[in-house]
Amino acid sequence: MKSNSALHLNLHHAISQQLLVAFRYNDQDDWRVVEPFCLGLSSANNWSLRAFQRSGPSGSKTDWKLFNLDKAQDLRVLSQQFSADLRKKYRIGDKQMQTIFRQLY
Repeated sequence: MKSNSALHLNLHHAISQQLLVAFRYNDQDDWRVVEPFCLGLSSANNWSLRAFQRSGPSGSKTDWKLFNLDKAQDLRVLSQQFSADLRKKYRIGDKQMQTIFRQLY
């Protein structure tokens, strides 16, 4: 488990301000754009981000995903906000996280 305090601070800010986040994932060239909802340590002890993926590589779904942050590259917090009210399926206290550091609501 790698710790990257600048990355975590950026994600804290993005979650609290409901800002979109973009990054490349798993050494792919395509960018993913997500709505971040929860930052924490997964049950596998990885720094992880629970987010709703808005766009990504062809063939990937727009849906809820748990991203291992060790596989995220070039993460950027965008200036565009999102409305958390549109994502009713999000549940506080994500069961796939052993420790939650920041979440919406």
